[in-house]
Amino acid sequence: MIAESNGWIYYDVPATLAKRAWAGRWQGRRQKWFVMPFNGGDADIDLASGQPEFKAWRWAARDELPDLAIAFKRELYRSVLDECGAVLDDEAGQ
Repeated sequence: MIAESNGWIYYDVPATLAKRAWAGRWQGRRQKWFVMPFNGGDADIDLASGQPEFKAWRWAARDELPDLAIAFKRELYRSVLDECGAVLDDEAGQ
C-alpha cells in the first residue's frame, strides 16, 4: 500500500437509484480509499463475477476520471484525486 485516504469518504445516492438498487434501505456509502501499485498486465483484470460493479474498463488519464464517473460520484473522485495527487505524482516520477 502506497497511501490511504485521511478519513472515510461519504457520498449520497440519488433517492430514485437508492430505491431501485437497495429497496430504499440505504441512501449512500462510506468508503476508505487506498493507493496501491498494480504489477499485473491487462489480462489480469477480470470483471466477471456474480454481481459485477463494472461492465467494461480502460486505462485513462487521471484528469479524465471525474468525468468518466457517474454524476453523483464526480465530486468524490475529485476529492480523492486532490488528496492523493502528490503521492501519485511521486510514484509516477520513480
